[in-house]
Amino acid sequence: MGDLYEMSNNSSQDNLESVPAVSAQKVFYSIDDNELLNNLDFSINEGDFVGLIGPNGAGKTTLLKAISKLLKIKSGTITINGNDLDEISAKALARSVGQVQQIAPNTHGFKGIEVVLMGRYPHLNKFQVERESDREIARTAMDFTQTLDFSERSVSTLSGGEQQRIFIARALAQQGDTLLLDEPTANLDLQHQTRIFDQVKILAKKGITILAAIHDLNVAARYCNRLILMRNGSILKDGKPEEVLTSRNIQKAFDVETAVYIDPVNHQLTIHPIAHITENAQIIKNGKRIHLISGHSSGTEIMHILHRRGMKVTVGVLNNDDVDQTTASSLGIENVSIPPFTPIDNESYHRNNRLIAEADATIMTNIPIGPSNIRNVESLRHAKHVISLNETPLETRDHTHNQATKIIASLKSISQVSNVQNVLNELDDLFSKIE
Repeated sequence: MGDLYEMSNNSSQDNLESVPAVSAQKVFYSIDDNELLNNLDFSINEGDFVGLIGPNGAGKTTLLKAISKLLKIKSGTITINGNDLDEISAKALARSVGQVQQIAPNTHGFKGIEVVLMGRYPHLNKFQVERESDREIARTAMDFTQTLDFSERSVSTLSGGEQQRIFIARALAQQGDTLLLDEPTANLDLQHQTRIFDQVKILAKKGITILAAIHDLNVAARYCNRLILMRNGSILKDGKPEEVLTSRNIQKAFDVETAVYIDPVNHQLTIHPIAHITENAQIIKNGKRIHLISGHSSGTEIMHILHRRGMKVTVGVLNNDDVDQTTASSLGIENVSIPPFTPIDNESYHRNNRLIAEADATIMTNIPIGPSNIRNVESLRHAKHVISLNETPLETRDHTHNQATKIIASLKSISQVSNVQNVLNELDDLFSKIE
């Protein structure tokens, strides 16, 4: 089958570079006294992959509906390829802009191929039937979304995820210069989520402009070259993913605390929510020293919590570029680190022992223990008190022929807990006794 957009008659390359694919100037929309879009200003260039992000009710879906003329804005101007949206006919708009809505349209009784062919209607004259070229474009769109096997099946018999892929194929069959996607991978499994976004990114590289409402911030960071963060109908931040997705901006928009870092494995910007933890005034007041033995991102959440609450935190021994090592360095936390895939050397071992001995308590997270990090467990003998975070049983993580299990069993002062909140509760109890 041919390339979906090489088969198109559209020629966005003829547009002047100075003309944005989509723009909004001073756009307002309200229902009664409820402002759903509040003074929006932005422009999107050809080939941009822009993610609309924000909490429920931020205005993402409303904005997409405004651009697709499913609702009429109260004031302001929206343009498509430099043309005022109010002056573009519905049919002409459908030739330029394909869309996938959050709420699936009623397609009861239609076969898969029939639904996808609906995307060709804007390219047909009145009473004109689909040509073979239209059917080839529809089949190519279905091949792109892995839905060819559903061509002759009634859409109503398909699963929610399968239906969503049919609707994406229909939008692709429109061959517009711009795609508006409202939660395009809702109801899709991980495999098809990844495939759809991979393919959409390819379309952006071909010059197709993508504007997509995306609820998963990690997906938005991975695929989009630009993000628009919305809250209460307004734009809170507009820019590159690393500029928009900061802990501060996410806190403002979503009212949730997060750790934001570059994952050392895939080198992607990563957002890790920090669970709501009950404030612990005793810990904050005392400002005790805590040492953390962690790795593989298992310490990222608790590191942020303790650091934010004014604790003197140290970490080790970690591999260089481990997520926890990256987090510690970004927070200015002293950490002992060694090259990846190497055992803990004597210098790092003794430095770690010293930090543990100086700490008021040592926390060991739910890490696997093997020959390369067994010396971290041996260092626990220097701890005043150990809190072992066992989200899974130690015996399932001990790959040292029970050596680690025996060391931990021999410790004189140790508490076993199952979650981060219990870690903080244990610290509070411990420091209350010390006081």
